[in-house]
Amino acid sequence: MLPQSFATETHQTSTDNTIYYTEALYHGNTEDIGYKLSANYYADTYRQSLMQGGFETTNAFGTKAQMNYENFGSYIAYSKVLSGARGANGDLEGKDHLLPTSSVLSSNNYTPNTAAYAVDVNYSPRKDITLGSRYVIANEVQTNLSYTGVYSNFQLNEIAKGLNLGLSYDKTGIDKQSDQFSINIKSKF
Repeated sequence: MLPQSFATETHQTSTDNTIYYTEALYHGNTEDIGYKLSANYYADTYRQSLMQGGFETTNAFGTKAQMNYENFGSYIAYSKVLSGARGANGDLEGKDHLLPTSSVLSSNNYTPNTAAYAVDVNYSPRKDITLGSRYVIANEVQTNLSYTGVYSNFQLNEIAKGLNLGLSYDKTGIDKQSDQFSINIKSKF
């Protein structure tokens, strides 16, 4: 994972929108332990209509500390969406999750004035299998939400080169109850 920066623009007949993103990453390892520290900044600059004179901006930032020991991995993360008129989307055009506190399935978009925390643990019994669990809590202005998820990823090169099977489950708790389950199959041609 390398540091990344990008800007993406959307111009429609009724709105303008530009998202800016930058990330700083530091990683290293000792004899047995690998670690990564990252920080990112996200800005969504937009006009709700072309008739509107000025632009409004929603800003967000996040930090993440990750550690790996042999086949075990874990991270803790924090993100904060500052004031603005619309939420910060954590997922954009096939990029990795832009906010490090995205849940397994349910939450990758936070409203303004939201702080979120995430804890993830995972295990890879073989290099082509990953099993993990993630817990996220988001403190919005008037509500608290929690997300508990489990996920797995299987590289099935024995069946077809580049075939990947992912299974994910996410439960939303505290203020609302909801379950999501996903099966994701990817293959390279």
